[in-house]
Amino acid sequence: MKRNLLYHLLLFVMLFFMNTSPLQAQGFCDLQINSFLENCNDPDTHDPSDDQWLVSIDPFNPSAGTSGSYIVIDDLGGYYGPFPYGIPALLSIPADGMIHTYTVEDLDDPNCIITIQSQFTYDPCSPTCIDQIMNGDETGVDCGGQYCPPCQTPCNIAVVS
Repeated sequence: MKRNLLYHLLLFVMLFFMNTSPLQAQGFCDLQINSFLENCNDPDTHDPSDDQWLVSIDPFNPSAGTSGSYIVIDDLGGYYGPFPYGIPALLSIPADGMIHTYTVEDLDDPNCIITIQSQFTYDPCSPTCIDQIMNGDETGVDCGGQYCPPCQTPCNIAVVS
């Protein structure tokens, strides 16, 4: 008799908590990322201080709420959106030499989030012809390529006797 009463009491408690807890509060979330693209943009000034990284985040959530929308928050304090699912969020982040983190949050369920970290360090992408490093499309240290001055070619001196 006691065992039967304990069983029913336990069953009642389990059913009570299961029926009063919404699915979202239990962490149920189908939020996924379809695509995450990052590309450095030099606005043709050849000045690294104005370079920006263009970021596209395209989430999808088959269990989205009634708004069918999401927001994106970056680690610099930027807040983007709301965007409807199916439309990528397009962000412009300064080329600051850092790795960045983005949080995608379902607009109807603030517990339904996913965090993405950048795949690259957001370094400037402008040509740098004065940094004492062979980078970009340079063919020598700070010379050659599309934007830097041509490299000096060594002269061959022939000794004639």
